[in-house]
Amino acid sequence: MGAVPLPALGQTQPSSPPPSTPDQSEPENKTPTGRDVLLMFADGKRVEGVLIDRTPDRVVIRLAGIEMVYPMHQIDSIRYLPPIQERYRQLREIIPDNDTHGIIRLSQWLMEHALLNEALLEINNALKNDPDHPQAKKQKLLIEQQILLQQRAALPPKEKTQPEQTARSRQGQPAVLNDEQINLMRVYEVDLNNPPRLLIKRSVIDELIQRYASSDLIPDTPESQKALYHASPTQILDLMFQLRARDFYSKVKVLDHPTAIKLFRDDVQSTWLINACATNRCHGGTDAGNLQLVNRKRNSNAATYTNLLILEKTITKDGKPLVNYDKPANSPLLQAAVVEARSSRPHPPVKGYRPIFRSQDDIRFRKAVRWISSMYQPRPEYPIKYQLPKKQVVQESQQSPGPR
Repeated sequence: MGAVPLPALGQTQPSSPPPSTPDQSEPENKTPTGRDVLLMFADGKRVEGVLIDRTPDRVVIRLAGIEMVYPMHQIDSIRYLPPIQERYRQLREIIPDNDTHGIIRLSQWLMEHALLNEALLEINNALKNDPDHPQAKKQKLLIEQQILLQQRAALPPKEKTQPEQTARSRQGQPAVLNDEQINLMRVYEVDLNNPPRLLIKRSVIDELIQRYASSDLIPDTPESQKALYHASPTQILDLMFQLRARDFYSKVKVLDHPTAIKLFRDDVQSTWLINACATNRCHGGTDAGNLQLVNRKRNSNAATYTNLLILEKTITKDGKPLVNYDKPANSPLLQAAVVEARSSRPHPPVKGYRPIFRSQDDIRFRKAVRWISSMYQPRPEYPIKYQLPKKQVVQESQQSPGPR
């Protein structure tokens, strides 16, 4: 027996019931709302959704979270589908246990219908047949991540001991960013040509379609809208960027460091910023002057992202930003670290200070320039409330937020 004819990824045609399911049309005077229905049109088009209302003149269904109205004269027939669990059982019965491809397709169908535990069960069955199947391994990871997000969403909100990251720590260090703020910075720095792993819940796509339904960027038919659910998370994030849907950015989970921030962590933060600049006797202590950095838990995400934000928000006494994104090599942050004789902006005389770079040809200097050049341009304004240490000067944005 061959694989069950489940819908392929990217297919705009909605899922059909299994071949063994009989036509379950019901009289018009019965309107079992809340049931899954399949509308079949005279032109051959088929649309599956949840029945909201049915009258002699029209049918209203919910499709991808949106209520759609269809005139009855366009509809050839209406099929009332069995409950989703029964349809799952029927589909499973006709797929051989050794049909890995069919089981993977079934798992995808279950994901589309929000049956995540069942989808995980089936993808594990597929991996029993072929433990190294790349698509099955990737799909299992995605299902597990969605289950985890679902479980976290069901937890009661934690009490916050510090509502905003604005207070100084007891050790006199700057406050560090929380996980939500770190994730938001990641979203703004995503390189769509080389994206990190992303996770966007189906409910977020539902909300995006509803909120921006009037935009030309949102498909205007249920069939084409359904294709959005088969798009990659990168494509959905790109759509959010085009819509300027900034209120949705926090709903995107970025699971890895974007490339630019990875460069900052590896070639700046870990290489010389922490070891040479953020020491207790320099810019990591209470006498840090105009620039105070985080040096506790130096390898943590909190320290990395907080220091990056501090560098972005701090300006020098003469009003120059520490990081020059137009001419990275001219950044005061870098020039102050070059030996005085070869620097266009030497470090102020401070007891115990030692230059980091011998010249601009230093490999660490060039890597720092590469990091600055890799950051998203034009620079966005992170919508993060953060209080710099009192001695530091906050850089007022001179740019529009840009396309993000």
